[in-house]
Amino acid sequence: MKKGSKALYSHASKAGNRADLWKHFVLLTAADLLLKRGGPSNPFRYLETHCGLPLHFLRPGGNWKKGIGALRPLPRSLILHPYFETIGVLGGAILFYPSSWLQVGTFLSVRGVPMEMCLCDISAEVFTAMRAMGVGNGGGVINFLREDGFEVLGRDQFWDLVLVDAPFWPDYESDYLRCTRALVHLRSRSQVFLVWYPLIPGKAGKWNLDSGERLVEIHWEREEPSSMCGCGVLIGGMGEEEFRATLPLLDELAKAVGGDLQCHSISP
Repeated sequence: MKKGSKALYSHASKAGNRADLWKHFVLLTAADLLLKRGGPSNPFRYLETHCGLPLHFLRPGGNWKKGIGALRPLPRSLILHPYFETIGVLGGAILFYPSSWLQVGTFLSVRGVPMEMCLCDISAEVFTAMRAMGVGNGGGVINFLREDGFEVLGRDQFWDLVLVDAPFWPDYESDYLRCTRALVHLRSRSQVFLVWYPLIPGKAGKWNLDSGERLVEIHWEREEPSSMCGCGVLIGGMGEEEFRATLPLLDELAKAVGGDLQCHSISP
């Protein structure tokens, strides 16, 4: 992989920020709990609905300074967490910040877990990046589909772990509605799923659940000088007790980067 290739990375100033930190910390917490629980497919099947570019260049003075950059030195209690272990394997997020799927793939590879990844995005830039990495759609370990990930969710396939990471921009309400509608497929076609979303004052703050099991919702809230005041993750396939066992580490992370943490169950 050539680090200087524009096809492989973006100059996004928000990569590695607090929201990314929380999203990926919870994602790898879920992946780790799923492996410890036992029973994933062989190979482990992962779907990401909006994968984006593989790498994001960390610009001097970017928002990552308040996210991953604020955790240097890293609190001792967090050193062995799968997220920071994975970031360390990928180079410590010094020049580049890795995407969600690259982190999950590294996490599974380090543990010797066979995997099959399906990554979706409609972006021509992402398509070019994936082809530059040698990622096709021919049934390999990592497959990229230049398709709407919400549409892929509707197909008759089963996944061990799904991350729904819609952009929520420029149309928050549309993406929120599509995430809500996707829950029926997520419940029936995945073992564990996560739906990430930004917390924006005045926008929808409660999920409209019509059927299915209780879900876990984790909020990280912080007063920001921008429209976004934190982020939330909706988790299906795992009970509140499973995630509450990880709350000391989540609290430690909140303490390190600031903000308030909430974890609770929601039901139809």
